[in-house]
Amino acid sequence: MTRLTPLRRDQLDDEQAAVWDGLIESRGGDVELQAPDGSLVGPFNAFVHQPKIGKRLLSMGGLVRFRTTIERRLSEVAICR
Repeated sequence: MTRLTPLRRDQLDDEQAAVWDGLIESRGGDVELQAPDGSLVGPFNAFVHQPKIGKRLLSMGGLVRFRTTIERRLSEVAICR
């Protein structure tokens, strides 16, 4: 059970839709980010509820995952922590 209302892409304003699209694009169009009802799973639904914060978290995630000098294996350990 979630405390936030699950949002689908067709329910979003322009700012929220931009965060949604960024999430999907950053994961290569991964449909596993979406629940059967079309909403986002995990913490990603919260990103679109608060798009100003979600945009920054999306950017930070990209930096941590792809633009670091730490080797990939150690980077994954840091992300999991």
